[in-house]
Amino acid sequence: MKIIKNRRNFILISLIALFWLTFSLALPYRLVGDDPHYFTALHDFHGNLISYLVNDYKTWSSRMIGDGLNVLLVHHVRLWKILEALAFTIISVLPAYFFKNSSKNCAKFLLISFTLSFLFPIGLIYRAGYVATTVHYLFPFACLLLAIFPFIQRLNEKKNPIFLWIISFLAFIYAILEQQTLVILGIFLTSLIIYLFIEKKWIRLPLTYLVFAFLSLIFSLTAPGNHLRTISETKAYFLNFGQLSLFTKANMGFASLTSSLFTNTYLLPLIFLLTVFFLLIKQGKICKSLIILPPIIFSVIIGFDASSLQDLIVSKLDLATNAGTLTRLLLTFLNMNKVNNTGNPVMTSSLADILFLLLIICLFLAIYWLFDSNFKKSLLSFLVLLTGFLSRFMMGFFPSVWMSGARTATFLLYSFMFALLIILYQLNESKNLE
Repeated sequence: MKIIKNRRNFILISLIALFWLTFSLALPYRLVGDDPHYFTALHDFHGNLISYLVNDYKTWSSRMIGDGLNVLLVHHVRLWKILEALAFTIISVLPAYFFKNSSKNCAKFLLISFTLSFLFPIGLIYRAGYVATTVHYLFPFACLLLAIFPFIQRLNEKKNPIFLWIISFLAFIYAILEQQTLVILGIFLTSLIIYLFIEKKWIRLPLTYLVFAFLSLIFSLTAPGNHLRTISETKAYFLNFGQLSLFTKANMGFASLTSSLFTNTYLLPLIFLLTVFFLLIKQGKICKSLIILPPIIFSVIIGFDASSLQDLIVSKLDLATNAGTLTRLLLTFLNMNKVNNTGNPVMTSSLADILFLLLIICLFLAIYWLFDSNFKKSLLSFLVLLTGFLSRFMMGFFPSVWMSGARTATFLLYSFMFALLIILYQLNESKNLE
């Protein structure tokens, strides 16, 4: 494969892997969040992992592979750190190889991909348990990339060795056991099948993957543990969740989405907005660049009105306790109130919904104009962002979001990384970056 045939790229990938390995090994581990539960999980089962997983399936969750990994890794922290470094390396490196003819500028896109992945708020990973969060969010996303990589290679008219398909399928099995990655893969495979069918190309392999995704969905929906977990979390975090209408849940999902976009101090969306703004200016579209200023200004007002620079960098700003005066006034004006004891803001006013919808429209218009009003060229960026939006929006229909909290925004934030890479690649191909 060209990934390892190019010496310069191989050295660069090795340095990226070494960085993440050093980072993970140097990180002090603390038994917090969900990790203490997994540390003592086998005590009631006489150390029998299989008995624990069977009971887990019946009483708590269908994510048996992930929970089994949790139990293993909390007792082998060094192994967890190595696997975490591997996951970060995959996320940093693999996107650079998703583009056709990317080998011409691969080193440049490797550096961009690594830089953007480094902007992901690392503190988000460790809020609810170091091991548990990486196993259920970071690992599935890395596996998602491995799962779709051979399909992208095929689309780019590149051959895949059989071992790559084996890795892809194994990674796919792990990824579809998580709700959000299952939805993302379902959207990807369905879109791919429709495209290939229109182009009269092979659909048997992606169709096979889609069947397994559907079987995973059935497995998740019928697992008794998932049903009992929903009841338990509803009682603990959202007593009236069952009485809420679909419209209210959709409103909560939209609140969950927009709070991650505009009322939290995440750097990836802000960097995305600023990059699009400067690219429009570079193209000489000064007037059109003004369309993206409202979301930038709003994000800056909220993000930089934190109590300290450290809050901004590690993304630990709590709007309830640490927000500045300007932020408090703005949130009060928008009537963004809490609805339960977890501190998650839910928009209860039409004004807030309309404002954030307009800000999102501004974002998509800016991308559309960046490609000279060419919808076809803008489409891929749109689809990536919309998939990321959906991964967060869907959480409004699950009470578990209130316990999982901000870490469910993982896939949304990475969608900005991918969309920006796509934009830079497409503009580079059309010579608009030179």
